[in-house]
Amino acid sequence: SLMIQKRLIVEFCDEMIVAASLTSADYKSKFSGEGTAESPFKLNSNNDFNNLCKLLYNDDSKAAGLYFIQMADIHLDQQGEATDDWGHANQSFAGIYDGNSYTIDNLTHIGNGTSDYDCNIGLFNTLNNGATIKNLTLKLGTCRGIKENFGGLAGQAYGTINIESITIVGSVTGIGSNVGGVIGKVNNGSNINISDVDIEIGLFE
Repeated sequence: SLMIQKRLIVEFCDEMIVAASLTSADYKSKFSGEGTAESPFKLNSNNDFNNLCKLLYNDDSKAAGLYFIQMADIHLDQQGEATDDWGHANQSFAGIYDGNSYTIDNLTHIGNGTSDYDCNIGLFNTLNNGATIKNLTLKLGTCRGIKENFGGLAGQAYGTINIESITIVGSVTGIGSNVGGVIGKVNNGSNINISDVDIEIGLFE
């Protein structure tokens, strides 16, 4: 028989399956750990964060239910029109990310303020239902030319999101609409649980 090397993600409501999706993202091939609360996937470097973003790109579930822990400070590549590289790739995320009291710096986006590529900008593009970000200091690099939806952690959010023990510092220039400190746009019906958050972001035209 043929075995399909994918992970099936199911969503239950009243003990019935209401949604199911397949993902081909193989997190175990890139990270040590099991992706569980007891043994989260470990990120040690910028290369690891880039790999996370590339895996999220191919993952319909956006790492829903998976646990990640940062093991060192991380300096991101820049993204936007100034580079053709992946940068940090700005993907959507629905997992549990523990910064483990470390820092991610150089969150950079250089845009022209008019392109769709200048929308939904942050450490993650979107925080999806079930996402948790905690114990992290985030420092912005150059962030300018945002068209809409910018936040340190995510450009936008859907569903129930948990944010705990977060510090975000830096500035954003040439701002468009829905530019904020943590999340740019919280979509209707979302529930954002925030505790112990320190925001030091300047916004400049």
